[in-house]
Amino acid sequence: MQVALAPLTLHQSQPLDAIGAAAAAGFDLTGLAFRSYGQAFPAVLNDRDFLLATREALGRAGIPVLEVSNLVLDETFRAEEAETFVAFAAAVGARLVQVVGWDQSIDRTIENLAAVADLAADVGLDVVLEFMPYSETRTLDDALRTVMATGRRNVRLLLDSLHLFRSGGDVASVAAADPEYFAVIQLSDAPLKAPDPVNLRAESRTSRLVPGAGELPLHELMAVLPKDLPISLEVPCLATRGLSFSGQAAFVMEGFRRFLAEETGPHNERA
Repeated sequence: MQVALAPLTLHQSQPLDAIGAAAAAGFDLTGLAFRSYGQAFPAVLNDRDFLLATREALGRAGIPVLEVSNLVLDETFRAEEAETFVAFAAAVGARLVQVVGWDQSIDRTIENLAAVADLAADVGLDVVLEFMPYSETRTLDDALRTVMATGRRNVRLLLDSLHLFRSGGDVASVAAADPEYFAVIQLSDAPLKAPDPVNLRAESRTSRLVPGAGELPLHELMAVLPKDLPISLEVPCLATRGLSFSGQAAFVMEGFRRFLAEETGPHNERA
């Protein structure tokens, strides 16, 4: 099992802050985040000096990159942005490019996702599509249909536990899917009762709980996923406000270790 720190976990951080925090807290991998929906494309990805600084920071920390996020597929998507994103991800040794679907046109989403996959394949990268109940790729079924429609073998899913349950999904729906489509599980906890739909994005970005601190059936979810699936902890939570970046990362990692210690059943080896 390899565990990554998702950058959204850290309050008010810059892209490189996750690197040192992840290493200090004992994570195996880190993510690098540059954009979410509604933000401008990050010009820094075209900056050679920033690329060198990123590689130097990774070298000092001795930690590799799991994913670079987020490439936004919306009506303004441009191939040049995908080329820049993929080139940066390859240059820092990332495994995955993370994509989110915010385009009302499913046909255009599929076409653009396939184009990103082709760019990524040229440099040996995989692409992961994340579904979110407040995006245009809302559910597990939506994401699976989109991925399969691309016909690209290097396109799979990022399964976020909070988004799964908040979008009406359940453990059975994950168990029924071909495990080959899952590339990473993004893990966090929450109360069983969802907030009003208008508040789902705010909960996702600011008010998650460490695995085991809420009421979601996370042990059951883990049991139906391949045991070697990378785990990314995305836990922006109120409890860590005021802590240093390394302190925030350590809080989440310590909680995750308690969660693992409480597990009563082995992972299902569905490799």
